[in-house]
Amino acid sequence: MNAFLRIRWCVRVWTLLAAAGMWLSAPGARAQSKLWEFQAGGEIATSAAIGSDGTVYFGATDGRLYALSAGGSQKWQFTAGGAIMSSPAVGTGDKVYFGSNDRRVYAVSSTGAELWNFRTGGEVRSSPAIAVDGTVYVGSMDGKVYAIGTGGIERWQLTVGSAVFASPAVGCDGSIYVGSRDGRFHAISSTGQLKWSFYSTGQIDASAAIGPGGVIYFGTAGRRLYALTPSGEKLWELTTDSDVYSSPAAGIDGTVYAATYSGTVYAIKSDGSVLWKLMLPDRVFYSSIAVATDGTIYVGAQDGLLYAITGAGSIKWTFAAGSPINSSSPTIRSDGSIVVGTKDGKVFAVGANSPPAPGAWPMFRRDQRHTASGFVERRLPRAYSGGLEMTVTLSATPLPGVSFYAVEDTPPNGWTVGEVCDGGYYDSSTRRVRFGPFLDGRARELTYTVTPPATDSGEKTFVGTSNVGGIERVMGGTHVLKLSPLHPADNRDVDGWMTIGEITAYGAAWKRGASWSPGPSPIPTVYLLRAIELWSNGESYRYDAGAPMAPDWWFPGAGDYPGRPQPNAPSSGTTTPSGSAWVSLPLSYNPGTSFGVAIQVTPASNVTVYAVEHQPPLGWAITNISAGGFLDHATQKVKWGPFFDAAPRTLSYGVTPPNNATNTAVFTGAAAFDGNVTALAGVQTVQPPGVVPADPFAWRSLPAWYAGGAKFVVTIQTAEIAGHGFYVVWDTPPQGWAIGQISDGGLYDPALRTVKFGPFYDGIARTLTYEVTPPAGESGTKEFFGMFSIDVIPGVVSGDAEIEAFKTHPADRFPVDGWIAINEATGYAAAWKRGTNWPTGPTPVPLAHVTQAIALWRSGSAYKFDPTAGDEPFCWVGLGAGEEPVYASPALPPLNTTNQLGSATATMPKLVSPDETVSVSINVTPGTNVAVYAVEDQPPPGWTMVTVSNGGVFDASLNRVKWGPFFDSTPRTLRYELRVPPNAEIVSKFVGAAAFDGALAAIIGQRKAFRSDAELAPRFVGVNALDEGTAIALHGIAGETYRVEASVDLQAWALLTTVTVTNSAGAAVLVDRWTTNSPVRFYRAVWP
Repeated sequence: MNAFLRIRWCVRVWTLLAAAGMWLSAPGARAQSKLWEFQAGGEIATSAAIGSDGTVYFGATDGRLYALSAGGSQKWQFTAGGAIMSSPAVGTGDKVYFGSNDRRVYAVSSTGAELWNFRTGGEVRSSPAIAVDGTVYVGSMDGKVYAIGTGGIERWQLTVGSAVFASPAVGCDGSIYVGSRDGRFHAISSTGQLKWSFYSTGQIDASAAIGPGGVIYFGTAGRRLYALTPSGEKLWELTTDSDVYSSPAAGIDGTVYAATYSGTVYAIKSDGSVLWKLMLPDRVFYSSIAVATDGTIYVGAQDGLLYAITGAGSIKWTFAAGSPINSSSPTIRSDGSIVVGTKDGKVFAVGANSPPAPGAWPMFRRDQRHTASGFVERRLPRAYSGGLEMTVTLSATPLPGVSFYAVEDTPPNGWTVGEVCDGGYYDSSTRRVRFGPFLDGRARELTYTVTPPATDSGEKTFVGTSNVGGIERVMGGTHVLKLSPLHPADNRDVDGWMTIGEITAYGAAWKRGASWSPGPSPIPTVYLLRAIELWSNGESYRYDAGAPMAPDWWFPGAGDYPGRPQPNAPSSGTTTPSGSAWVSLPLSYNPGTSFGVAIQVTPASNVTVYAVEHQPPLGWAITNISAGGFLDHATQKVKWGPFFDAAPRTLSYGVTPPNNATNTAVFTGAAAFDGNVTALAGVQTVQPPGVVPADPFAWRSLPAWYAGGAKFVVTIQTAEIAGHGFYVVWDTPPQGWAIGQISDGGLYDPALRTVKFGPFYDGIARTLTYEVTPPAGESGTKEFFGMFSIDVIPGVVSGDAEIEAFKTHPADRFPVDGWIAINEATGYAAAWKRGTNWPTGPTPVPLAHVTQAIALWRSGSAYKFDPTAGDEPFCWVGLGAGEEPVYASPALPPLNTTNQLGSATATMPKLVSPDETVSVSINVTPGTNVAVYAVEDQPPPGWTMVTVSNGGVFDASLNRVKWGPFFDSTPRTLRYELRVPPNAEIVSKFVGAAAFDGALAAIIGQRKAFRSDAELAPRFVGVNALDEGTAIALHGIAGETYRVEASVDLQAWALLTTVTVTNSAGAAVLVDRWTTNSPVRFYRAVWP
């Protein structure tokens, strides 16, 4: 340190100590050890990136990109056409991307071979960012941002104005954020469209960091540090003591760290207030901060020192590099050591043992590969309500080139976890929802549902982590939820909507003076009136904490409730004994001409409250509503009630179709009697002039798709027609489709290719079904056509008429059913491994197709064809939340299923106790010529999974533990542990299968568990003397085998026979013929 700097340091320290502010200092910190150093041929003005094998990549002003081993020895060097001041980024396959002052962006292989170069219009000082799809984003001094695709082909370029020295950062949604030297900060879509620009103070050379919730942090040469939302709104602005040329970092607790040119390090809270600041003895120029897991903060300075600072703001240690660290930022490697470069061309590895912090952005360019993209962000509703199920979404955008990633999230204590997608599962022992590991590196929207207890209150916190390439990071996004209480009437389907069923049930309880859960009880009249007001004015409602008390704090209108979408009207055919409602409409309409709608409502005599609502087509004008009814403008429903009596009523209103109406118009509606909801029956469809009425009396329902050779069920729902004589229904499937089982006495007429039902003379509603199987290889859209006749008056069957072919994954063959079963996954994988042909193509089997089939099997087996998800095989994706498979899941094989290719035998305790953790082992022995095998086991319902060995996963959707596929013939012992539920059955059955090259074998061995506290001992229940001996009746457990032994002296026992109880009554009878020669004989039964 020269004399000037020493005086400057002393003056500053003493001045600050006297100021009694937040300034901290700690001279005299200890020095740190050097692991290795390397001398390059020019100044190091870049930050080192680390490859998947530990290779250290950095550039120098001599125009060379260097690759060093993890130990510091040179592997190779690549010469560019100009000085390299753009830090490299490492992508998939350890491809290295960097810019040069020769105006080019280079892509170099992990062995140092040039893959491509891309020319820009100016020097490239900006460091590349790599998006999840592999696109490289980089700025240039020509004032443009470039997007470069595979092979160095330009995808787009965008002129942002002034020179772009700063490096881009990529958000979770793919947005690119970068600043320019004219002081503007830009957000750009992944397609190259400018989303917004923010005008700051001073030029922007510092690269942005993205924190929790997508908040963007950056500094400027105008002595400012900014925090912006992803939409470009300023959250806060901090005035610093000098210009900011270094990029900020986000620490493990969300604290933001930044260094200024004058050498001041700031720790800033998420609200923009300063937690502490520390003045270093020299300037910080383009060297950004890095944060380790233990909270240590690293930064380089012009005095040649690398500083390690504690989380409290004191200097922990220093490392003397001997030359200014002014354009190289410290990179924290996985083992915690730090790599940094200096002005005199040296690169050092410095000893430390804490890996990068699991924060959203712990160092320059986010991670040691310098991708500046990819993380996991949690999205939550704006509030929670007790008893209301909500969906938690975890947006995972892994880094290019990762070997695997996994995600864990812990909801608040006591909250119930429901459905978990993507093969994830809930580990009740740790209260964590776990996803992965995923081996394909693809971005995912991981979701699970969670329900807070009905009585929960206060703020609640989620805690989550992601593990990417073995490095754990704290999850970004929202993690705190505040309470938004629900109206107590909202309890039929707790969802933030006040429905017709809920207000009539609440009104009935109020009128009868009955208790209500949750309270208050008895129901106050003001609570009932507010519930009716909410139903009458849009049904959705919001909570306003500014109101003084309940029920005044619930207001109509959408608000902060995390409710589900508006509940649908009850499906056609829904009825209740509490009452009925019949709609009368004309069969056709004339545009612009009004007509009347009549609804005859008949409640049961014991009903206390009922209401009616009817939904005309949107855009149709409503007039002349009778009986005190009204139009709910928010939902466009016509509503009546609630009526606090059981009097029948005929309700009516007028409706006028628009002048330009040309389509079939569908009405829907519901009536509710004391909370019991029924669909409105009768005519609910009207046709434009000239169209044959498709009457809603008969409604056909088809699956979402068909597959050649796969059987499915056609359903035709008929309405009630009391007062009519008879009706018949006919339906004609596509030509060549085979007809199977037909319900309700129906028959198939092969001459007319028609399924016929009826005649029915009782007028009651029916659900008519028949099975149909398309020919193998069938494709294209197919059509059904049906007719009905009521008292000889014909009509057309409504509902689904067309069905499209489902493009199935080629592995889905045994049978074709929209599921990838264990035998299909292993058979397909074996064909790939052996290079054999596959009947449905493509041939040879592509590895990507095999990988996708395995992923579908492991994550739930059921899948769909989604062309928007990508090309084959990525167009086949698992079903989302709420999506139901067309076919039932494939059954596991019965216990007697064997094959010659291998076997699997299970061992586990025979007797178990409630709440006990039980271990199940499965010994798998494949044949020596087996190429691929896999195993899945299904424990009894209600048993909670604890751990799974050997890389297995728990498929919560099917309640199965799955292992493999294993691409060898090595025998394995697979294990899993699970907890016995308190209410376990006396006899609990396990069932499972192994598949060897596609051939199934049932898991044999111990497949039943018996409650140890139940009465399980066998007993004799009857003895009868016969001419041929003694008949003995033994009572035991059905399916179990017992040893029956005999004795004449109660001392020596001999095996008489073994008996298997074969009937469900649990009794077996045997005859002892020896007793014809002996007067005394004792028996006992032994359960092995």
